[in-house]
Amino acid sequence: MTTTPNNSSDDDVPDIEEPEVDEDADARELREQNKVLRETIFQLKMELDRFKSPALMVADVLDVQSEEKAVIKVPNGNKFLVNLSDDVADVTVNDTVVVEQKNLTVVDNLDYKSDADVDQFVIVEKPTITWDQIGGLDKQKNELQEVIEMPLQKPELFRDVGIQPPKGRRNRRDRLYTC
Repeated sequence: MTTTPNNSSDDDVPDIEEPEVDEDADARELREQNKVLRETIFQLKMELDRFKSPALMVADVLDVQSEEKAVIKVPNGNKFLVNLSDDVADVTVNDTVVVEQKNLTVVDNLDYKSDADVDQFVIVEKPTITWDQIGGLDKQKNELQEVIEMPLQKPELFRDVGIQPPKGRRNRRDRLYTC
């Protein structure tokens, strides 16, 4: 309430009419906003929980002992006898699975069954072309033969001069890879 210096009283102050407000409309709008905010909070909590969950590790199944146990090989080469989660079905040898990092329980079976890092560089069919059939590029052919073929075919030559020859590696399908 405001006062004026001319000794005015409350009766002199004009009544201000408040605009008529539809309380039901305001309440509905607030409820709608509340609902949207609750949904947003729920989605953010779900995303936060997803970020808090530990990363899973990919492993290969070497042997299935029972419906509850399997032997797996983790990427560093170690082998473990682990439990299979009840949610995982049809785990077989050579499957690629996802395991928890803490207790190595198998939690999921991945769809692909190959070593994707290596298989993308593998020639599936053995070439029938010989080095003699490749014309020109003699220097490059010779370098390729020295780097790829000789360490695998004659490792003793490399050991004699103090160089550790690459060992090569066989995958599940018995193809030879050079490392």
